[in-house]
Amino acid sequence: MQDNKHSDHEIFEQLRNPSTQEVGFRRLVQKYKHRAYGLAIKMVFDHHDADDITQEAFIKIWKKKQQLKEADKLKSWVFKIVSNEALQTLRRRKRKSFLFPGASSGEEQEKQAIAAHPYFSGDEIQKRFYEAMTALTGQQRNVFTMKYFEEMKYEEISEATGLAVGTLKATYHQSVKKIRRELENV
Repeated sequence: MQDNKHSDHEIFEQLRNPSTQEVGFRRLVQKYKHRAYGLAIKMVFDHHDADDITQEAFIKIWKKKQQLKEADKLKSWVFKIVSNEALQTLRRRKRKSFLFPGASSGEEQEKQAIAAHPYFSGDEIQKRFYEAMTALTGQQRNVFTMKYFEEMKYEEISEATGLAVGTLKATYHQSVKKIRRELENV
């Protein structure tokens, strides 16, 4: 169950105080674990990878908790760490498929993962939509997921990715065009 009882400001203050940091961290995990996993699964399409990404992200958050300077940036900070972990996973996959040419491509593996995972067990249109997303680059997928699924504002995405708002708008627009093109080809 998602923890909406505690504000980001309250969690931030608890994380900063050595006597309450464990409680604050538990509340942070409760509040953001489902959204973190949701971002990860929509980027990598594999449950085990998404689960690992989410766990690694929260480990990094714990280790770097003192680096966060503003309570208002907590959500963006969580998404930044999760998306960086997901992008690293996508890069590793790409390197692996480059080093082992006989293996199926990352896109093929992702489509197989979509077909097999209960998270994507909706109707055929939903599956086609997610399969079309496999054509996006890591950065495009990241921006598209934060904007479309998480309904984040461009300013929040900018905080999470370090990209300029103009770049994000262009990337999102390119992503939408690419997904449309993929859906038309099916």
